[in-house]
Amino acid sequence: MKQILFFLLLCSYTIAFTQQADSGQKTRIKGKFIRDSVSLVKLKQFNDSAISSGPYTDSAIIKDNYTQDFDAILDFQKKQKEKQRKTAILRIAIGVGFLVLLVVGLSRKKGRSV
Repeated sequence: MKQILFFLLLCSYTIAFTQQADSGQKTRIKGKFIRDSVSLVKLKQFNDSAISSGPYTDSAIIKDNYTQDFDAILDFQKKQKEKQRKTAILRIAIGVGFLVLLVVGLSRKKGRSV
């Protein structure tokens, strides 16, 4: 059963990722025509757009974004610590309550047998 499943998976993988013979564009490099695949063309377009956009040059914008992000992280950490503190207090209170019940239960048991 595993062999059949592996064979079907292998066949579906090869069928899904094959390319058509006439996909892509012809590009001329040094007098020769070279056929590029569609993915290479898209990659070149993405590279060109990434280069043209460029990083921020205004340091005030970068500093403002950094301080906002840092403040948001600090607020998140404070909220998480407060939540952990509340749950720890709740667990301690439940433990103390069960301890009181245990002591009361044991003291009643001793009183009856004596």
